[in-house]
Amino acid sequence: MKNIITDEITKKLATTLNSTVSANMIFGDAIELNGEQFIPVAKVVINLSADAEGGGSGNAGLKSSFTNMAKGGGEGKAGSGVKIAVEPVGLVSSKSGEPTLIPLDCS
Repeated sequence: MKNIITDEITKKLATTLNSTVSANMIFGDAIELNGEQFIPVAKVVINLSADAEGGGSGNAGLKSSFTNMAKGGGEGKAGSGVKIAVEPVGLVSSKSGEPTLIPLDCS
């Protein structure tokens, strides 16, 4: 059962990321400056988080009657999150005929 749930979460996440993250987020439209073209480049950072806590008690109730099969109770809470950030990295230039990354110094 755990694998079925994990597989479904993975499929949903992949679908969401495919519709959210694209090449346009990583490579921007070319910018022309003094006859030279520059392509902005960024990186996409994806952080996933999940937590859960809870407790409970129960009794399998394995008696002769089906009405006593499972008794118990519990409580708990769970949470999850996805954080997607796009961070600029630099510009790609091909002035020398080879692509060259010009890093941005954001410090």
